[in-house]
Amino acid sequence: MRIVIVLLLLLSTFSVLAAQARGTLRVESATSEPRVALVIGNAAYEDVPLTNPVNDAEDIARTLTQLGFDVTHKENLDQNSMKRAIREFGEKIRGGGVALFYFAGHGVQVNGSNYLIPVGTQKTSGSANRGLCNWRGSFMWR
Repeated sequence: MRIVIVLLLLLSTFSVLAAQARGTLRVESATSEPRVALVIGNAAYEDVPLTNPVNDAEDIARTLTQLGFDVTHKENLDQNSMKRAIREFGEKIRGGGVALFYFAGHGVQVNGSNYLIPVGTQKTSGSANRGLCNWRGSFMWR
């Protein structure tokens, strides 16, 4: 099921980007509800750096802006910066509307829970998951 959801998200993202590239992307909003997005691209990991997350995040942020979203775009966030960005995003969406969170970077699953990994996080093993960002947007602090 997770693979199907991820594939659908990727397909829709690439469809929007392809339409944008062809110049056929039209944005029509049926409502005036606020649209906000937090886009994070983490690539500068010390042990295992990545090449694409920052580019992917830039593309998504640009596309969402064209679609009428109020986008907060962040790159290579450490633990504290990621916590602050997610907290501020939570405050923005408190009043309702459409909210989208996009993260490109490393992630891990520990004991059935999924975590986003901030830049600068030390390697951990077993249940030592200090400083990882739970995918629901809450942080594990121990």
